[in-house]
Amino acid sequence: MSDYLAGRQQLTLKTESTLEAVLTSGQKVQFDSPATLMLSRANKLRAQRKGDIENQEFYYDGKTLTLFNPKDNLYATTAAPPTLDEMFDFAREKLDVIAPGTDLLYNNGAE
Repeated sequence: MSDYLAGRQQLTLKTESTLEAVLTSGQKVQFDSPATLMLSRANKLRAQRKGDIENQEFYYDGKTLTLFNPKDNLYATTAAPPTLDEMFDFAREKLDVIAPGTDLLYNNGAE
């Protein structure tokens, strides 16, 4: 599957993740986080995550990475590496930020 996705020049993905928290009472609470990603290789990405806990948008154009929080009307922009794979690593390692679904989008599978 990752080889197939890596071969697509453009794609749109919709994902849904669930975080389960166990309260001290033993009750379980689930938080849903649906996301939509639009990718255009070699270096364009737009991702939106809007769920129970998070509301974030990610924009990458091959030069800059912008993170936007619509709820608080806050954004941050930084220079970013020139390829998607390098940007995913940079965001994770330097910014502690993981765009939704990135493990599916590396050129050679999840790195």
